[in-house]
Amino acid sequence: MSSQSVLGSVVLSAVGLSRRSLRPLLGWALAGASLVACAAPESNPPGEVPIVLRDVAAYSGQSLIHAMRAGDAVRLEADPRHPFEPNAVAAYWGSFKLGYLPREATARLGCPPVCRVGDELPMGRIVTAASGAISVTIVMPPWTVARMGQ
Repeated sequence: MSSQSVLGSVVLSAVGLSRRSLRPLLGWALAGASLVACAAPESNPPGEVPIVLRDVAAYSGQSLIHAMRAGDAVRLEADPRHPFEPNAVAAYWGSFKLGYLPREATARLGCPPVCRVGDELPMGRIVTAASGAISVTIVMPPWTVARMGQ
């Protein structure tokens, strides 16, 4: 055992933590850091891509549009099991599925490989919500934009 790992064990013991109990804390800290790094400022930096979701009514979204506000977070998830589009990316407002990003948008964003499950997914935020369409701005983390060569 190296002197660094012995010192680390002594420090953890002194504060009453084991390595096993520290893992979840470290995971939450890293997740928080990722969210802060991906947070969108109010202006539109080069990493933001405006996208309009269509057919929101097909997902019962019309009844919720009045509750959506500009700046609300939108979670994106790759959906490789989509019956017609293996590169489909679903957009969620909370636990509610708004719909799918248009095929052209997923191609422009490089989904996949950028939008693989478990990879850093671009985040989104609602810009406008009106009957029939919800405008979502996709916020690309800087390291994702750099990896795409943009």
